[in-house]
Amino acid sequence: MKIGAIILSCLLFLTSCSQPSQPPIKIAMEQTWVGYLPMILAKEQGFFARQGVPVELVIHQNGTASNHAYEMGEVDGVLSVFADSLMMNVRGVQTQAVYVIDYSNTSDMIVAKPQYQTLSELRGKTIAFDGINSFSHLFVIKALEKAGIREGDFHTVNLPMTEVLSALEAGKIDAGYVYTPESNAAIAKGYKALITASDMPGIITDILTFSPEVIRQRSQEVTKIIQALIMARDFMMQHPQQSLELLSKINGIAFQELEIGFNGLTYPDLQQNIASLRPGGELFKSGAEIIDFYVQRGQIRTKPNLDNIINGKFVMAIP
Repeated sequence: MKIGAIILSCLLFLTSCSQPSQPPIKIAMEQTWVGYLPMILAKEQGFFARQGVPVELVIHQNGTASNHAYEMGEVDGVLSVFADSLMMNVRGVQTQAVYVIDYSNTSDMIVAKPQYQTLSELRGKTIAFDGINSFSHLFVIKALEKAGIREGDFHTVNLPMTEVLSALEAGKIDAGYVYTPESNAAIAKGYKALITASDMPGIITDILTFSPEVIRQRSQEVTKIIQALIMARDFMMQHPQQSLELLSKINGIAFQELEIGFNGLTYPDLQQNIASLRPGGELFKSGAEIIDFYVQRGQIRTKPNLDNIINGKFVMAIP
């Protein structure tokens, strides 16, 4: 019996050793956006390793490239603006939001030439946004609506955000959508912020999403990733200077510029995430508003079911 038990133990050991380990979960993200700092910290400070989950961050220069990588199936998840994630689902690329990483307050804005003091003065003017039907396009149109200016009463230019400042200086546009650090540079050169994300709460919300397949097959690891992000968020709030210095070193952006962006964001904790992701929470409310907007513009024919897009079970299960 003892010999048989020893042989069985050896066979089990060999079987377990022969099983291939899980590949890392790949997450696409934009490198320069300070809102994604908790993800960087989770990797660099070893919080993913502490949770025992393999994660590979796939870095891109902008959010458009990150979203494209997800849509092409090159990654398992992506950090993106919620409005863009909704449009992915409309196009048939399924995503499920599992964590809110940041809300923009003053880090996203429309900047204009100094002679314009209010949004109402932009009637008939040329305004830049980054990506047709993207969150920045949504932001521009919703902002002008607040000023009583309908779509069609102003001209638009689809322009990468990094080119907005040079276009303003060249006189090619009158105003444009930007976020930090580009917004910092525009303000420093005398251009005026006419509206920020704080004036339209919920429009600019950054989320972590995964494919339904990953959520089904690797749900325990998704939970561990969220737990690592919560640890990173708490570390960041306790050590903001150290955290921003690390990000500055990684992406080559000055500490002072990152600090402005950092102070213009809200990084929700676990309880705020639970409140946002539960049915009827803030993410559902902002999602419904965004969907209604796209329906009115004819971009969406059938409203997607937010219950299939917002998945709060992971944050709700974390003690």
